[in-house]
Amino acid sequence: MRMWVNFSETSLRQKLIISSVFCLLVPLMITAAISNYMAKDVLRDNAISSSQETLKMVELHISNYMNNLLYINNYIQFDSEMNSLLKESKDISNPNDQALIQSQITAKLGSITNLLNDLYITILIGDHSSIENSYTNYPLFNYDSRQFYQQPWFDQLKSLNAYETYWLGSQPNYILSSQKNNPYLITIARKVQYSSDPFGYVIISAKEKDFNEAFRKVSGNHEIMMVNASGTILSHTDPSRIGQQFPYTNSLSLAHDDAGIIKINGEEYLVASRKTPFSDWSLITLTRYNEATEKINFIQRTNILIQILFFSFFLVILIFLVRQITKPLKGLGRVAAEIESGNLSIRSDIKGNNEIGRLSRSFDKMLNRIEEMLRQTVLEQAHKRKIELEMLQAQINPHFLFNILNSIRLKILLNNDSENASLIQALSTLLRMTINRNNEFIPLVQEVEIVTNYIKLMNMRQQDPIEYEVCLAEDTLLKEVPRLFIQPLIENAYIHGFNEGGGKITISSQLDQALNHLIVSIEDNGKGMTEEQCRLLVEHMVKNEYEIEKNSSGLSGIGLQNVYARMKLVYGPLLRVDIQSAVGEGTRIKLSIPLHKGGDPYV
Repeated sequence: MRMWVNFSETSLRQKLIISSVFCLLVPLMITAAISNYMAKDVLRDNAISSSQETLKMVELHISNYMNNLLYINNYIQFDSEMNSLLKESKDISNPNDQALIQSQITAKLGSITNLLNDLYITILIGDHSSIENSYTNYPLFNYDSRQFYQQPWFDQLKSLNAYETYWLGSQPNYILSSQKNNPYLITIARKVQYSSDPFGYVIISAKEKDFNEAFRKVSGNHEIMMVNASGTILSHTDPSRIGQQFPYTNSLSLAHDDAGIIKINGEEYLVASRKTPFSDWSLITLTRYNEATEKINFIQRTNILIQILFFSFFLVILIFLVRQITKPLKGLGRVAAEIESGNLSIRSDIKGNNEIGRLSRSFDKMLNRIEEMLRQTVLEQAHKRKIELEMLQAQINPHFLFNILNSIRLKILLNNDSENASLIQALSTLLRMTINRNNEFIPLVQEVEIVTNYIKLMNMRQQDPIEYEVCLAEDTLLKEVPRLFIQPLIENAYIHGFNEGGGKITISSQLDQALNHLIVSIEDNGKGMTEEQCRLLVEHMVKNEYEIEKNSSGLSGIGLQNVYARMKLVYGPLLRVDIQSAVGEGTRIKLSIPLHKGGDPYV
């Protein structure tokens, strides 16, 4: 609370500087905090996305190798010519014929491997209990293919059906001539079956080195490997890791693509996996998290540094500008303090064409006008007192006038001149209503009576009389309305609609129960207006609703616009005025008057 009091007592210049620093510093700190908080997720997502893209590229490479293996497997099993040769080799007992068939099969296998990668293909006919023949695309001295029957995994192969592929994975290279350069092979196998009994087996191996070469092409700072469903490493950029168990499989779900952050020896690593489409094998990449996010971190740090530098630069400029801008304001404050103490002769005399300079000149002009207005006020008050005295001396009691008029009316009646007596009575009634300012609201029937007297007097002085018709609903007679609001409308009809000639005027009223409004209509059969004239009249009436027309003629001293303005002040936006007119057909003015004024009901 004490700090707030002290701040409120500081000068405008100090408030502007403090507020400017606060408005610059707080957003910078909030932006930096939010950016740093959100950057963690962005960095993690970008690193994961980069790792997944790397694995996707690796998958494209190794998919070619695996598709080759599957293609050869399907070719051997489903090619009709190969099937005929294999079936024929099983039934031939003649060694010469058997050698011929073997050479044909070997040639076909050789043609396949010439077109594709360097693969090792083995076809076993029969099972280990009755070995008949075997065919390979590699020399027999490299490996005795009958040893496959003694492999521990062979029983699993035998248990599969003819259309299932057995994904053996990585195993030591069994080809003697390539063991030194290629210590491991990636192997798949399938049972060949032409009837209910197994016919033989196809075993195809590819060099593991071809797989890790694909890893090396895209590895960069990634450690890439391929593992089976149990997490055993099948291929790795480091061949010594093959056959080992990947120790962090619990951090991943190998059944689908996954990623996460793990700690190894206190350091964070990003690990990501991608399920291969050809088996239950998965590709895994392992990357130091700092290395994966190094570039983005560098960009973020550079961005924050640039923001701090620009903030400092702009802050210095801002303080300088605030001091220059507030210097004239400080001078104006000093002048205002002098004026408050009663010194009206002081002036600011601040020069310049900017807003403060114009404000200063306006301030000085205002002081000049105040001094002038003070002098005029003194003169006007003296003049006003003089006029009031003169008016008081010249005032005549209105009741004296009414009594004189009534006396004249009685003398005329005694002379049997009832027509002129009626006119004098109408004049007396009209004068009484215009002079009497006590009642602002009167019943509608009394307002119409005033208009009736006014029309009688108007007909007295013109050759063509005005026909007059009143159609008031019985439930509207006692509804109170503003005094003398119809007479100006009748006068407008006489002057503008009839050109001070004869015509017919109809006044009607009714209640709108739904809107709780009193509807009053004044209609004449005068010359009317064009649509454009009617629109301009409405615009002028609405535009000048708060102005008083000093030069308008008429008994009441106000015009049509001022009737609208007076009623608008009383009834507010609920008042509705509708003007309808046509050339040669006359004009109809309908007023929808709320039965409440100023928020209070009235009757």
